[in-house]
Amino acid sequence: MRGRIASQPAFSLFEILLATVTIVILVAMVIAAVNPKRRLADTRDSNRKVDLKNIGTALYEYNIDNNGKFLPGLDKTWKIIGTDSHNCRVWCGSGSGNYAETSHLQFTADQCLDFSPLVPRYLLGLPSDPLNGTDQMSFYAVRLDSNNRVLLRACNAEMEEVIEIAR
Repeated sequence: MRGRIASQPAFSLFEILLATVTIVILVAMVIAAVNPKRRLADTRDSNRKVDLKNIGTALYEYNIDNNGKFLPGLDKTWKIIGTDSHNCRVWCGSGSGNYAETSHLQFTADQCLDFSPLVPRYLLGLPSDPLNGTDQMSFYAVRLDSNNRVLLRACNAEMEEVIEIAR
């Protein structure tokens, strides 16, 4: 029995490679499905949509309570919602820096529109962009269209979309 090597069951090189490739593919699929950056951007875009709807509702209620008059300063030019009286020059484009779309989707707002008269009666607080907005500069834009409907736009929309509502 001396010179005899006992054979033990073992994995072949092919079986090890097949198992490794399978695990790598499964891990890649899970990472692609979860994609945390995309999920966070989707969540922020959802917050932006809710903020714009709340602002639109507040403006509508203000209009009703004031016999059809709009908030002072609200006119047909784009303005950034905020309390800052200057330094409101903001590029308002579409989707995470991709400004290749038509020009009516992009603009520069040069003025701020103070929404503090709407707080706390119509809004609990001044809504602002979840990524970098403040009370001074929300990164939400507002104007009236030719039919005096209120247009609202989120300037920092991610995920390659334009977030704009009309009321």
